[in-house]
Order: sequence, then structure tokens, then C-alpha cells
Amino acid sequence: MCRKGDWMCSLDLTDAYHHVPFHESAVRYFTFAIETLHQDGQPRVEYFSTPVLNFGWTNSPFYFTEVLKSVVTHLRCPDRTGRAQRTGVRTLPWLDDFAFFFKGDLTREQARQERDNIFSLFRRLGLAIAPDKGVHDPTRGSRRPAG
Repeated sequence: MCRKGDWMCSLDLTDAYHHVPFHESAVRYFTFAIETLHQDGQPRVEYFSTPVLNFGWTNSPFYFTEVLKSVVTHLRCPDRTGRAQRTGVRTLPWLDDFAFFFKGDLTREQARQERDNIFSLFRRLGLAIAPDKGVHDPTRGSRRPAG
């Protein structure tokens, strides 16, 4: 994935699963009850529901990955035919973390422009990028691929 001399950067999404809303008819299946004490000392049950994909559901990683799969495909193959293009970005996703690799023959400014295009796409899609996580400024790779 990473070739010697390539430019690399990464990002992490903020509250990743919360970017994926449930259809309103499904919200009732993600409701839970908590018993609390009322001000008068009597116990009562309060119901809470989550309208978005949540961190406690076993299937959340699968569905989140499915939703983001089309974004990764677009980054890797930006034309409509699905064929790899010279402009495709080598993208390594892991749930809400993404690493991006650009050709080493780009200048630092060109690598930053590629990064800006990717970050802009994520923002246009409503995906919040964590400002304090990841390596946002492209750096040169120094490792050769294994094998």
C-alpha cells in the first residue's frame, strides 16, 4: 500500500457511528429503559432511544463499514467505470480511521491539495473529522512494502 517516498496522511472521524441515522421506523428497536428515582422517592422507568447507529450494538461496525464503502471506492477509483485511475488515492480504512497514500512524485503542495480534496469530500458528506487525531499534514513514507 505504501511505497517508499509516498506522501501519507490520516484522519479519524468524530463519533463515527453517530453519522449514520436509523430510519424512523427502526428507532423503536433501539430503545432502552432505565429505572430512576423520582423527586418524591418513588422509582419510575424512563425510556431512551437512539436515532443513530450506536457504539453498543454488535452490528454497528459492519453497517458503518458498509455505509463508508462507497466513499472508499470513490477515492480509489474516481471515475464512473470503477477502473483504477492514475488519480486514485490509495486508501486504507479501518472503521473510523483512514490512511491515504499519494504518489511520491507530487510536491508537498500537491499532496496537501490532494488531502484538502479528501477532507472537503468528507465534510460535504457530513462526516466530522477529529481535529486532534490523525496526521493531517502529508509526510513522506520511508518503508517498503513487505514481500
